Amino acid sequence: MCLSSAFEKHKERLAFLYLQSSWISERKLKHEKYKLGVGKEGHLPDGILVFADGKQAAIEVELSSKSRQRLDDILKTYATQFTLQEVWYFCHESMVPRLKEEAKAMPFVKIHALKPFLEKQLTHMHALTG
Repeated sequence: MCLSSAFEKHKERLAFLYLQSSWISERKLKHEKYKLGVGKEGHLPDGILVFADGKQAAIEVELSSKSRQRLDDILKTYATQFTLQEVWYFCHESMVPRLKEEAKAMPFVKIHALKPFLEKQLTHMHALTG
């Protein structure tokens, strides 16, 4: 399964695992940004998971490696966005060490290898649904 189709399934699984949460897609975030007249500048996550208690986690799915500078800029932006309590990065296993190194001073950033995470969640979902 390619990572992009895996991500589509991942969104469904996140919604299932966090039934009391809601998903704000990148498309919706772009729409709101343009509506406010902010324009094209800046980085948007692939989505935001909003939990029942109001806490928010930005979801990033890294399908390709970004330059060190670009990744650093993105992480610095998240460090200044106080509406987000966490940032969850999902990526290919080979990218995990680099992302962890880049985010080591940012405990609010959680790094997950996408494929093993999805497999674990699928097992968990099967256990919940019988």
